[in-house]
Amino acid sequence: MAPGQTANACSLVDLLPTMVEIGGGTADMFGMPVYGRSLMPLARGEDESVSEAIGEYFAEMTGHPVFMIRRGDMKYIHCDDDLAKLYDLANDPWELENLADHPAYRVIA
Repeated sequence: MAPGQTANACSLVDLLPTMVEIGGGTADMFGMPVYGRSLMPLARGEDESVSEAIGEYFAEMTGHPVFMIRRGDMKYIHCDDDLAKLYDLANDPWELENLADHPAYRVIA
């Protein structure tokens, strides 16, 4: 593999499928659903249409879990105790404009 980078989003859930593929295994070995994907196509420099990352946060002193999903340039954050948040990272990388209630983004939110 040659050194490089990609614009595709990824997250820690992608590590297990990636390591299994490196070791010669396949997804049918898991025995249960696994929500990540192997990053080996990206590591080999191949194009991949999937650009997704998921995350959650629930630590001590937090009242409710926080869930995040990023697909392409769109990032959605949900917490039962807070307003929904939706950001277009291509046009707002600092996440300053919440688009969750914007009519043009209603289908996404």
